[in-house]
Amino acid sequence: MADPRDALLENVEVNEEGEDPLFQILREVLRESEDDESEEADEDGGDQEEKRDAEKFDCSLPASHSYLGDDMDELSGRTVLDSEKEIELPLLPMHGVVLMPGETLPLHIFMPQFVAMMKKCLDGNKTFGVCTIRSDSDVDELSDVGTTAEVFSVKEDTSGGIHTMTVKATGRQRFRIVSKRRQSDRLIVATVNVLEDEPLLVRPASAFACPRHLMLAPCCGGDLESDRSDVEGLGENLCIRVSGCKATMLQQLRRDPPCLSPLPPWVYRIYDPLTLMNRMKHELQAWSQNMVIKHQSTNPTEFSYWVAANLPLDDTLRLELLIVDSVIYRLQRELDIIGKYSSFCCRHCDAPIGHKDDLFSMSIDGALASYVNPGGHVHQTLTLYKVTNLTIVSRPVTQDSWFPGYAWSIAQCSRCHAHMGWKFTTSHRSLRPSKFYGITRSAIKPAIVQRHGGDGESRSRTCRQS
Repeated sequence: MADPRDALLENVEVNEEGEDPLFQILREVLRESEDDESEEADEDGGDQEEKRDAEKFDCSLPASHSYLGDDMDELSGRTVLDSEKEIELPLLPMHGVVLMPGETLPLHIFMPQFVAMMKKCLDGNKTFGVCTIRSDSDVDELSDVGTTAEVFSVKEDTSGGIHTMTVKATGRQRFRIVSKRRQSDRLIVATVNVLEDEPLLVRPASAFACPRHLMLAPCCGGDLESDRSDVEGLGENLCIRVSGCKATMLQQLRRDPPCLSPLPPWVYRIYDPLTLMNRMKHELQAWSQNMVIKHQSTNPTEFSYWVAANLPLDDTLRLELLIVDSVIYRLQRELDIIGKYSSFCCRHCDAPIGHKDDLFSMSIDGALASYVNPGGHVHQTLTLYKVTNLTIVSRPVTQDSWFPGYAWSIAQCSRCHAHMGWKFTTSHRSLRPSKFYGITRSAIKPAIVQRHGGDGESRSRTCRQS
């Protein structure tokens, strides 16, 4: 289709012989407009080409802690401590870290006494205890509940005449401290009781204890007619022989066991761990569409610990979830927290920092994971697309980045200037996301929504809004 400006330019050129300056100015304006459109088209084409060449970040790299290097020695085997007797464990006290079972803990160890402790662990069962140093009280104190950590990868370095160790360990079993003592080398050795989770009964037999006629009627909608019906066994071995609808009934009973109970189905669902786990997955997806859940365990116990490790909670709430022995109650408590959680703020001045909608998983382990810096400090770090009330106070640096391909800059609270985390920007133009933020969990606290009266209003009492 012809551009109407071409005709206008032709008219301008014809009338230019009359040396009218108006036509000369008009011709220059139209030509500048054409040049601008050409530049915009080139930019659009460049953007489209950049989108085609965009490279999504490999989320397995942070989970494997590739920044620690690929020359670490891998260790095999698994240690399970006996829960029926007291055990002595060397303790590693840590600020801002509440380790959950199944969570990976990276460590840079420089202090000679801790290097000696780790070497002794490697010569034995590769297991030590991790306890958090609680800073939410007037005096720092060691929590009386912790998690065992088993080393699965290690590297020793003696360069410069200093013996250091780089370690990757996995949280295994919960324990409670019975007593502890400090040795002459300042190490803490504790006598502990290993805590076991209560066994799960996915389909408790007591839920099916009801008369035979109450069991059969709901399953067949009252239309069942047979000469003889018999119930043999309960639970997984349930077998119902009813002429004409045996297969249909078995399918329904396996799909919906509460139909055998005189209690309403919602009572059964409250205490069914598989139902609670599915509810949790649905809530997390509604909570943040960018949370990676598909890589997580289908075991309710392991899943409950993964949720506890990935929620941006303070030490008090994490320890509350860690101390719970019942998987069902832990999942119920997590559902309650998620329902009230709205955002989080600075632990020091209550300045709003981030909202749950901006959470996303930069690692296959989830939105929150532990990372260690070259100085040996471990940060349980939460990843977000957007934040508020943060000030960037350093230039981007790519060295020792936890996320390969990204440069990090230090971020502080705009109000109290406390260290909050880092801004990560891509050093490769094609890498996506182009930027995000990592907030250290020890610097924030949750804003739990408190509901009031019957007016339907709710507010957060934790953060002071700007």
